[in-house]
Amino acid sequence: GITGVHQITTDALGFRTTPSIDYNDSSALRIFAIGGSTTEQILLDDRKTFTFLLQQSLSDATHGPVEVVNTGVSGLRANNHVATLRRVAALHPDMAVILLGVNDWNRHILLQHPEDIPESVARGWQGGWQYGIRLRNTLLGRVLVRLQRALQKPQSDAGPMTARPGGLNVGHKDSLARPKKRTFRPGNVSQEYSAHLEQLFNLCREVDVPCLFVTQPHAYAESAPPEMRREFWMTPPYADYTLDLGSMQHVADLYNDYLIRQARERGFEVCDIASEMSPTFDSFYDDVHFNTPGAERVAQLLLPCVVSVLESRQR
Repeated sequence: GITGVHQITTDALGFRTTPSIDYNDSSALRIFAIGGSTTEQILLDDRKTFTFLLQQSLSDATHGPVEVVNTGVSGLRANNHVATLRRVAALHPDMAVILLGVNDWNRHILLQHPEDIPESVARGWQGGWQYGIRLRNTLLGRVLVRLQRALQKPQSDAGPMTARPGGLNVGHKDSLARPKKRTFRPGNVSQEYSAHLEQLFNLCREVDVPCLFVTQPHAYAESAPPEMRREFWMTPPYADYTLDLGSMQHVADLYNDYLIRQARERGFEVCDIASEMSPTFDSFYDDVHFNTPGAERVAQLLLPCVVSVLESRQR
């Protein structure tokens, strides 16, 4: 669940950091979390995200200052993560934690039927995610719109923001029940994802930043209860058809397995949190996004993986 009042803030760079940090001061252990909306966690309070909880646990374990910087942005794919890593490489990183997969596998699915790609998604792929589709449709975006209106009319009260139960896509829920159903069980990930992942591997070595790759948990499983399945909306997102549950599980597992195999073959550590998350409301509020207990679980699973990478760096 996600209940109560949540404070959601970003710093001047658009990153979620609690407390705020001085990027010119490199004295603390600084870890950058890179990913899409499942890293961003836009519905969770600053102190309930897995990045903040991981920061606390690492600080307790190391008895020193730790900064886990959340750079997540909804809709980003592997090619965007390359750009993010290149950007933060100048900000004194000690490590990068990269959680990826869902937006790449959704693109792979949608491109099988280009004639049916929703217009909003097509615009996003052309560069509109950050300033158009993404920002306007996030909780933060709606806050900014209301704040702008309040500034234009100082006498009016912007009022508190309220997130509707079920997240930000209430109108798209229960996507497995869409009348038009398709099956898609590819044997390989997309060529573009494979190429972008290779770029990420190469960049980690180029900028000499230890990179931990993290699999994307999901609730696509036969064991997912009916009430959980009714919260799905990404099968694929915003489309007028749905893949069957078995196809969604196949594609998601295909991408996670590929990440594990390719990263390990190149000497990178992988934290396979996907295999440790239950397909229930104990973990998610929809297909892939973590609720409060889910974020706690992710932080617990990441801790030993992060410590392992840091220890290997010191050897």
